[in-house]
Amino acid sequence: MGLAWSDPDSILGGYMDNKLVWQGPFVFHDEENCVFNQESAKDPGVYLWTIEFGGGYLINYVGIATNAVSARLQEHLVYFLGGNYTIYEPDDFFLGKKNPIYSPDGSVNKFLNDYSKLSTKVDSQLRAYRLFYVNVNGDKDWLERIESGIITTLREAGGEAPKFLDNYRVSRIVPNEDKKTVNMVNTASLISLPETIYV
Repeated sequence: MGLAWSDPDSILGGYMDNKLVWQGPFVFHDEENCVFNQESAKDPGVYLWTIEFGGGYLINYVGIATNAVSARLQEHLVYFLGGNYTIYEPDDFFLGKKNPIYSPDGSVNKFLNDYSKLSTKVDSQLRAYRLFYVNVNGDKDWLERIESGIITTLREAGGEAPKFLDNYRVSRIVPNEDKKTVNMVNTASLISLPETIYV
């Protein structure tokens, strides 16, 4: 059953003064600000994979978690460590440039044959990520609308944002006349993500 947008308290877990509140940056590895140590990461939400860039954070990927953000991120890690995601040259990646050195082709052999080199590259790439998320307690439809609204906004932005984004499609296409306004807090450091998007 879908939740009514007019009832934000039931939809927006990170809700404050009619706005979604981004939390972060967090990291994957076991440090004080590890994303897996955050209590609120056990709730559903929308998340961003970013890198530090030019005094802010450049977004590489936008995703949703219908159950727990932390559980969904663990699934991503399994795919990464299993050779199912593109691996970029770390030195370039840190500079906001995507120079792929490995792309999955459906066969794990290529990954395993070069595992000793690629595993260190994966580790460097994962250590580069800075993670943000916002808790959203709506159903999958609303999560996908917010995710798609962010992806569309970044694609239409100038500069580095559309080039660095790894999302190749939007999960929910909504006619303009049916779109809703979403206001957000803590976007100042998130490059090309404004305080207001339309979903």
